[in-house]
Amino acid sequence: MLHGYIAIGDTFKVAVGRTFAIDTFVTDDLTYIENASVAVYENDVFKDSLRYNVQEKRYIAAAAVALPGKIYKIVVSAMGYETIEATTAGPTPPQKLFVKHTKNARTTMDGNPLDDIKLSINDPVEKNFYLTALHAPLGKTSFCVYTKDPAVEQSTKDLINFEPDNCLLNTEILYSDKSFNGSVKELTISADPNIFVPSSNATGLHKAFLKTYSINEEYFLYFRNIISLNLSVEVPSLSEPVRIKGNVKNGYGMFTIFSAITDSIP
Repeated sequence: MLHGYIAIGDTFKVAVGRTFAIDTFVTDDLTYIENASVAVYENDVFKDSLRYNVQEKRYIAAAAVALPGKIYKIVVSAMGYETIEATTAGPTPPQKLFVKHTKNARTTMDGNPLDDIKLSINDPVEKNFYLTALHAPLGKTSFCVYTKDPAVEQSTKDLINFEPDNCLLNTEILYSDKSFNGSVKELTISADPNIFVPSSNATGLHKAFLKTYSINEEYFLYFRNIISLNLSVEVPSLSEPVRIKGNVKNGYGMFTIFSAITDSIP
């Protein structure tokens, strides 16, 4: 099993582990493999070897960092296990134009006020995939957001009604450029006004912020399946088995590179 989620400009860092039967109880320490050989290639040319860090329980490159526009392959071998590998590409950062905050722009079906955040992206003429997350300034990590935008994945038919029980999680605003490839995309997200109230602590004043990721297609599909799995767990009587497919050959997991931009909410 291989998992690595690397930001553009960051050093390569991955977790390598073994899988167990679902009815087997093991401690976390037993899931990690510490004696693997891990190599990363850039455009099919060897780039670096990753060494195991005991404290982080991760394999970390000495110097190699992920760059946009490059193709990366990681190969992992360990005694007693089949060699696994995964390939991914370094995406370019999202081209943001503006972020606009409109207070009390609309209400939920129950009459509660909602603020709107409008994000504008200049989408390149190629297949692109995005993930946007809205973060509160301090404390609250998980909350409802709403959108009418049909490009956003999930049950937008229910989301249009702005009902409290039919919402997206703030970290699961997932969309592709299938309907706006090569043009300027404006995405409107609505949330409780309390999310945007600044908070202070010993480190200073903190504001809500948006983080928009440019991701690869394989991670887009992987993340979409995770959302579907979470929904099926919430409604078990209506669910069907969901198979989470990664991009690791001869194994399980996900190796992907992403780029991101962060914007504080005005």
